[in-house]
Amino acid sequence: MRPRTSISSISSRLCFRIPSDRRALTSDFTFEQHDVVLLKQRGPKEARWRLSHPLQSSHDKSVKLHFGARIPHASIIGRRVLDIVKDSTGLDVVLYAPSLPRSIVHAPRHAVPIYPADAQTIVNLMDINVERPDPEHDGQTCDEPFEVFEAGTGAGSLTVHIAKTLHAGNPGLPRELREAIAGARLSLDDLLSRSGVGRITQTKREERPRRVDESKGDGGDEALPLEEADQISATETSSSPEGDMETSPAAAEDAMPRSPRAEPPPPPPPPPPPPPPSIRDPKSPTSPNFASRLATTTIASLPLPDTAKSLADAYLPRRRAILHTLDRNPKHTHAAHTMIHGFKRGMYLPNIDFHAGLIPEYLTQRLDERDGCPFLSRVVLDLPTASEHAQLLIRCMHVNATLTLFTPSISQIASFESWSSSTGQPLVQDRVVELPTDSSDEHGVMGKEGGRPWKVKTVVPKRRDDGAALVQIMRPLVGERVAGGGFVGVYRKMRRVSGGELSEEGSQAEQGAES
Repeated sequence: MRPRTSISSISSRLCFRIPSDRRALTSDFTFEQHDVVLLKQRGPKEARWRLSHPLQSSHDKSVKLHFGARIPHASIIGRRVLDIVKDSTGLDVVLYAPSLPRSIVHAPRHAVPIYPADAQTIVNLMDINVERPDPEHDGQTCDEPFEVFEAGTGAGSLTVHIAKTLHAGNPGLPRELREAIAGARLSLDDLLSRSGVGRITQTKREERPRRVDESKGDGGDEALPLEEADQISATETSSSPEGDMETSPAAAEDAMPRSPRAEPPPPPPPPPPPPPPSIRDPKSPTSPNFASRLATTTIASLPLPDTAKSLADAYLPRRRAILHTLDRNPKHTHAAHTMIHGFKRGMYLPNIDFHAGLIPEYLTQRLDERDGCPFLSRVVLDLPTASEHAQLLIRCMHVNATLTLFTPSISQIASFESWSSSTGQPLVQDRVVELPTDSSDEHGVMGKEGGRPWKVKTVVPKRRDDGAALVQIMRPLVGERVAGGGFVGVYRKMRRVSGGELSEEGSQAEQGAES
């Protein structure tokens, strides 16, 4: 007799057959290709965490874990959330769906991130409120979208938090386009080429030509690159009489004793010109790391099939809330794009336009397209000197738009306040707040997600006669490092009246802020 199948088992199997574009509506699903997984490896003493790359069905792809272990992608695809698998060393690995804070904390770092709790606070201070699009006008082009500009993409932490806030204001993606975006990847070579930065392969330290100090042997500590050694040896030879006599007869004649009426020695040669900025100097304004021309990346810039490409081109003009994020280093742009693309299969990626280039180049281009009319409703700057580009940004801002500064030092906000007052900018200070510092623990897994972490667990004491007795541990966690912190200043653009004075509303707002 055929066994009877219970209704609960049937519903349990059916609930896992959820299309990938609707898995955000449930917490229990199976991992598929292009998903990113957070793996908790149960080590000998404590657990270690690792964020995977997007899963691929290829058998040669694997996740590199701690303790020299690996786990193939094929062993993860098809597994359910919270399943336990074995790595190559036999340790248990628990599969998690990464949250947004953990995706940020565990992403590869090419720039210092704004920690999730701080990013959420900054977004709250920006006061972004968007409405759902009207279904009747869902397919129409939006002429005046709500536009936000972020200068300093960095690691993309603040970028994805702003995009998450704007997400409700945009229409949904077609399923075919959503699936195509999940499987497409932005090429770093393509981005570097479009931004005018070629791929530069640095010579390894052990392969660089070196000249060794003979007085210290082949293993001396004074080994220098060949060019620097040539410059130093030339300087030493010109100041050493023995070296002069060995190199040329004229130098030997100059080294002989002179009469009192001898001519003075010739002036020293001018110093050599400074070497060109090194690729290892990211702060140099002419460093080859920085983009020489503006490169914009949207979902239509991804390597999509022709049908999905047409859908992306048709979707972009319909967006009602757009985030423009700009960084002068294309590698930072690529790293942020990769992190945001990997979270929830690129859920928030359509809300963002990534720009690699300089701030004046992008803003001037937009002002020319709009005949000088403003277009920005929110601006956030994560820059060392915000006043350098603030005047052009203020021209691009609507009246009542807010300008938010994030700085590590309060003196930077004070400097911006002094510049704004001395130059008569149409800005009024809304507020200045300090972000609290916190500690991270568990190898960064709870780093600055918000709140003070505590350790609450039930254990069996080791040295007890009655082994059945249980003890509860309740204490705040002590972190490995201090994370987060900084200062945020919020300014609001006021309307000018005749004579260049601020409007009456602006004066009242300023008096209220001072009180």
